[in-house]
Amino acid sequence: MNVLLCRSDVKLAGPAKLMLESANVLKQSNNVYVATGGGEFVEQFVSNSIEHNLVNELKIENRSFLNTFKAIYKLYKLLNFYNIEIIHTFNAHAAVIAYLASVFSKHKIKVFNTVLGNGKERFLKFLPVRYIAVSNSVKKKMVLNNVKDEKISVIYNSIIPSDKLIEISNLIEKNNNRNVKKVKFISIAMFTGKKGQERIIEYLGKLKDILDFEMVFVGDGITKDNCIKRVSELGLSGNVKFVGKQVDVFKWIDQSDLFIHLPDMETFGMVLIEAMARGLPVLSINVGGIPEVVSKETGKLIELDSSFDYFNHELSNILSSENYQSFSVNALERVKCLFTKDKLYSDYMTQYKN
Repeated sequence: MNVLLCRSDVKLAGPAKLMLESANVLKQSNNVYVATGGGEFVEQFVSNSIEHNLVNELKIENRSFLNTFKAIYKLYKLLNFYNIEIIHTFNAHAAVIAYLASVFSKHKIKVFNTVLGNGKERFLKFLPVRYIAVSNSVKKKMVLNNVKDEKISVIYNSIIPSDKLIEISNLIEKNNNRNVKKVKFISIAMFTGKKGQERIIEYLGKLKDILDFEMVFVGDGITKDNCIKRVSELGLSGNVKFVGKQVDVFKWIDQSDLFIHLPDMETFGMVLIEAMARGLPVLSINVGGIPEVVSKETGKLIELDSSFDYFNHELSNILSSENYQSFSVNALERVKCLFTKDKLYSDYMTQYKN
């Protein structure tokens, strides 16, 4: 099949990663092309030998009445040039543009849209496309906003390639050699004010008198400077590192013992499966799609308003010598079962062929 993947932009974030890995898995049996408004991740498509077509009018910041028609026309030309059979979009704006372009195409085209986040559910009922929700939590919200259940399939963001799964023997050796006197935590997310870095820092401010630890924050964003300031105020500068955004997060994950992710909301959480693929247990929040990723065998979930005492209790439970190895191995096995690229490929092809 000839498949076009489309999104407004491909910045260095979860949606861009999902789109890239979707292209990589699909190209094993399909001709795959990409159209976006650009972004930092474009070079990743190029380096993976995936043909990228720049459509500037798709960019969020370039939205206008005139540019909408320009984007439709440019996508229409791509559909006919590549003889596209499947359009798979990764945000609502791109879905609208792509669907309208498909209407004018010379041949019938199936249009799918992956719904990654919250906020546009009430508009999705009007768009005559098939939907792929990244979790049952997202699907439930779509149905509550009157999107027909039969139009929605759930396909997890299963982006982990087999070569990123840590070997079980290496994992057990790493765990046996773990420095239990100084625990290494990691958190990976953009600094938006909603990804929970502030919540983590407040907990760490109380934890420093109980536990010797190092915390690494991976990511950049508008609230990063405020977080750095708060770390200093709490006397945590010697414990906490901010390393900015990283294309390769696995090298940082491999230096860590535990993944902490405490966002206000998360529809799925690709960073969770990246950490689990390397055998890291997870301490996270019981919101959105996170409980579909982190089971009671792979980590612990606290509530948004959990006290420090409860946070510390669950943290201690994971780190205990009796439990840590089990949580770690189970995390790896869960990813192998549910969240690999082979699973993503199979799920996509089932949808495309139906």
